[in-house]
Amino acid sequence: MKPLVAHEIRGNWATLLLPIQADDAIDCALLGDEIEHCIAARVAGIYSNGTACELHTQTEAEYDRV
Repeated sequence: MKPLVAHEIRGNWATLLLPIQADDAIDCALLGDEIEHCIAARVAGIYSNGTACELHTQTEAEYDRV
């Protein structure tokens, strides 16, 4: 994956809302549904681990999976 620079970022982007189950595990099936919905909406891009601090609470394995 090639990182984007500012002038390459165009259009509407969607952020993923990390679905957390009662046991604090990530609901990967629901996350997959969310990604499919974003794809169907034809957004220009999708990003995760944004401004809600999910990044700081994930294990390395969870981060890699998301």
